Amino acid sequence: MKMHSNIYGWDYVWRDFADDKGGTVVQDDKQPGSPVMAIHIPIPQSKDTLTIKPWLPSGKKAFEATFATISFRSDDDFAFAIWTENRIDQLHKVLGMQDVRIGDDKFDKKFIVQANNDIFVKQLFADASLRDMLLDQPTCELRLVPDASEHFPDHQIPAGHSVILYATDQLMDKFEHLEAVLTTLQRVLECLHATIGKTGAVPEENHNNQVEQSGSRGRKLHSPLLD
Repeated sequence: MKMHSNIYGWDYVWRDFADDKGGTVVQDDKQPGSPVMAIHIPIPQSKDTLTIKPWLPSGKKAFEATFATISFRSDDDFAFAIWTENRIDQLHKVLGMQDVRIGDDKFDKKFIVQANNDIFVKQLFADASLRDMLLDQPTCELRLVPDASEHFPDHQIPAGHSVILYATDQLMDKFEHLEAVLTTLQRVLECLHATIGKTGAVPEENHNNQVEQSGSRGRKLHSPLLD
């Protein structure tokens, strides 16, 4: 059994993780020895790929973060966002700004949840193993963005593809952390396929009500971690 060391820093860990999972490493070819810009990891039993990118301190933006995405083909416009609660969110919750409660006290206490279809999002997070995976994660945000090519024009996402986006406000520097992100997002993808495939498209009446409440498609979901 191969041993994975965390003592050489995040760049080594990410390269080791990509190698272990049969993935690829992206770096600046013009700068030999430059740190990892992204890693692409094939999702087991799927044609989809997990991409993990670091956010390194630069200029005035002196913070670190880790972003992970999976792009997949979807004809559905289901969208959601969940993020770890803080004091401001506590106030918003009191004022009625939390859109959906999942029904798990521990989960609802930790996360704020928004969605354009409360039935779908409750079915998605009815999976206890998925809730447990997210509860074990550090401060994080998880989003599903439909028609993601409109929202991420620089990422070359094909038209008609949705994106699962995970973000945490720390630069992951341990092999087991990256492993947990892969396992969690793989489970999200499996649950999404089961939820959307089982229930079909968003009912027209429900969809129209949600659009009216949100104002426009581009403003349906707030993303505090990425602001």
